[in-house]
Amino acid sequence: MSISVLERQSDESIQSQLRRSIIAAIHAGQMTPGQKLLPSRRLAEQLGIARNTVTAVYEELVARGYLDALPRQGYFVGRGLPADAGQIRKEAQAPLRGGAIDWQGRPKQAPSTLRHIVKPSNWQDFDYPFIYGQVDPNLFPINTWRTCSRDALGRAAIDWWTADRAVEDDPLLIEQIRTQILPQRGIFVREDQILVTLGTQQGIYLLARLLARHGTRVGIEVPGYPDGRNIFAAEQAEIVDLPVDAEGADLSAAGPLDLAVLTPAHQCPTMVSMSERRRDRVYATARAHGTILIEDDFEGE
Repeated sequence: MSISVLERQSDESIQSQLRRSIIAAIHAGQMTPGQKLLPSRRLAEQLGIARNTVTAVYEELVARGYLDALPRQGYFVGRGLPADAGQIRKEAQAPLRGGAIDWQGRPKQAPSTLRHIVKPSNWQDFDYPFIYGQVDPNLFPINTWRTCSRDALGRAAIDWWTADRAVEDDPLLIEQIRTQILPQRGIFVREDQILVTLGTQQGIYLLARLLARHGTRVGIEVPGYPDGRNIFAAEQAEIVDLPVDAEGADLSAAGPLDLAVLTPAHQCPTMVSMSERRRDRVYATARAHGTILIEDDFEGE
């Protein structure tokens, strides 16, 4: 059994390194189907790590089909896996029945060619990381969050949040949003006017699916949120650049728009707050053209 040397100073956890090393050895043919792995205690002693770490890796690889666990016998390399990496590559490259699929021509959009948010994986090592959308551990209420998480994993709570509520959100969360958060922004709504999404991307995606189609003119801030632009572009909307100056997004040269996605509180990445004069002008333009304004209040919380 060949296991690569584990790097204790690496940012990758020991458990992740061990898991990756075993999978690599299986794919490389260094471990063959049916071969017995070292007992967790012995492997842990050889590597100088905790036995629980080895056991956790073995159990995960059993769940993923790489290993088989036999009672009172130990762990074995799964017999349903290809014997070597060469066989894996051949199967992956083999043409499908009926001919190969033209994957370049089938999708209506090539996501790999779009502009996305790019940031270094070690951004936390920088004294001044110029990124956004990440949690600051010095400001985030970690202890309170940990307590809430523990309560949410209690037996009674699990029965609540695992129920199938396909058409409704958590009523307690909705009530807090309706009575505590939205009124601070001058927004007063009914419960059925609130929809909780998994995040900004899903919210914009749902709006794009509902409101955008081929030829829909959508104003997007430049510079701005690239994923918002990509989502509306996927619906074949016509993207209209909205330049950002010292007063915020400028719609004056955009012409009639069907939709406009704006960040008036703090524009990202310039952090400009839209002036009251510019807001009045945007409202007037939207009323005149029937433009639906979508506010991305990403710092609202």
